[in-house]
Amino acid sequence: SRLTPLERVVRYVVSPIPLQRLVHVKLMAETARSIGFTSAVKDILPLVQPRQHDSEQAVRQHLAQQMQDMSDFFVTEGGDSGYSLFIDELLPSISFMLWDKKAEVRASAGTALVGVSELVKVPDRGPRVLTILLRLAHDDTMAEHRVSAAELLNQLAPAMGTDLCKHFVIPEMVSLAEDPDFRVRKAAALNMHNICRTAEEKEILERLVPAYVTLSEDAMYRVRRACAENLTEMAKAIPQELRAHVLREILTRLSNDTSSLVKFSAWQQLGTFIATLPQHGVNPDLLDLFCQLPERTLYNMDHDHHLRLHCAFNFPAVLATVGATKWGALRSVYLMLVRNQMKSVRRTLASSLHEVSRILGRETVEKELLSVFEEFVQDSEEVRIGIVQHLAEFLAVLSDTCRCSYLPLLKDVLQSTNPFNWRLRQHLARQLPALCELYSASNVQSSLFPFALLLLQDPVNAVRTAAFPGVASLLQKLAEARGVPAVAAAAGPPEATAPAAEEPTADEVVLPPPVTVAATRSPARRSTSSQSS
Repeated sequence: SRLTPLERVVRYVVSPIPLQRLVHVKLMAETARSIGFTSAVKDILPLVQPRQHDSEQAVRQHLAQQMQDMSDFFVTEGGDSGYSLFIDELLPSISFMLWDKKAEVRASAGTALVGVSELVKVPDRGPRVLTILLRLAHDDTMAEHRVSAAELLNQLAPAMGTDLCKHFVIPEMVSLAEDPDFRVRKAAALNMHNICRTAEEKEILERLVPAYVTLSEDAMYRVRRACAENLTEMAKAIPQELRAHVLREILTRLSNDTSSLVKFSAWQQLGTFIATLPQHGVNPDLLDLFCQLPERTLYNMDHDHHLRLHCAFNFPAVLATVGATKWGALRSVYLMLVRNQMKSVRRTLASSLHEVSRILGRETVEKELLSVFEEFVQDSEEVRIGIVQHLAEFLAVLSDTCRCSYLPLLKDVLQSTNPFNWRLRQHLARQLPALCELYSASNVQSSLFPFALLLLQDPVNAVRTAAFPGVASLLQKLAEARGVPAVAAAAGPPEATAPAAEEPTADEVVLPPPVTVAATRSPARRSTSSQSS
């Protein structure tokens, strides 16, 4: 207890007890910052190299995790001297740990290298950083090193720049894509997108995309699956023309692959891939593949459920891409998902109903989606909360008459909620300011204000607190409707000057009487079945 933080680190980072070494290795960067640059160079820096040889994996791993913070401190606080120490001492330690026999240490060192790359001056990035990656890529003794090289080449491509990518990064990645070990080819398939973002269009067209196409036809299903999993990222990174033709053909082919796992991964990417295309790039065959997702099965309950969930999650993006004119082709898919037995699927749809409604417009929503809205409102609370979180946004799409017909719904939802589910009531309370903007002063007084008073009487403080901004908005709207400025309504009439007789004062603003939870429930709304028909 009498030791300073520096003395503790210096003593225990070389302790024979592994736990003591681990604890104090974690404190190295923090201690360096606390004692200043000069003392850190003298007392902390000499501790780094011995610990990269530590017998305990956890110590080496946490040392690697300290490198980014340490490097940032040296470069920021040490000026030219600190930068030199970073380049000559800390960066070589990171490089050394990239060759560690334990994957966890290599992963932490890789993360550190990516993190410190921006600290390296641009002229030094080739000789100091890229050479580290090239040594890994050329190591024939361990496939894991070449896997790490593929990952790091992709992550560091933006830092390398277009010129280094053209002459070094792209040739290495193309070579790794032809590696005899399928694990390396798989890593190449998963790690081309950032290189594509950095490369010139000519290099993408002539070298990277052909390599990716070849990988998508690989004899090993794990490599083809990796291509499917990375398809959307590749689509975001390459020119539109290649995206709409070459990648679309790859996705269509992988969707019919002989391996069920490859098909599953391709089906999962359908929605996100379509969302990267303009409307003209989505041909009928691609849209048909998406429409078939709710009925596809791999005879694996977990996979089938995730497939439905992906379809529900991506539906708004697909609809936004193809436009409201394609609602006729997508309507049956949407309604099939609405009827899905899995709550997570229905909650996903409930959470995005406002987005779908915004895309389709008022006429279609009032004709076809009101029944869906009512189904979700009457669903389990897990599903209902998705609707409640965006209630005002959905109601804003509706006409005034239709919107007003749902005012009694608010109290219905509140009264039918499990008393222990305070979060749903909190979300309802948060909707008050937006709801206030949607309704007239008379509707605010007759329906929203009594509803707000119920929330203000909630036994949970978080609900009452969430209701306060809404109550302020409601009072302001009522006051403005009666010609009373908002500030006056809150503070009361001035004492020195009596208001003019023809203008109502704040005291004349009649607020609705308090209501109780036991108030009579609103009339039943039209049934779902009648709407559906």
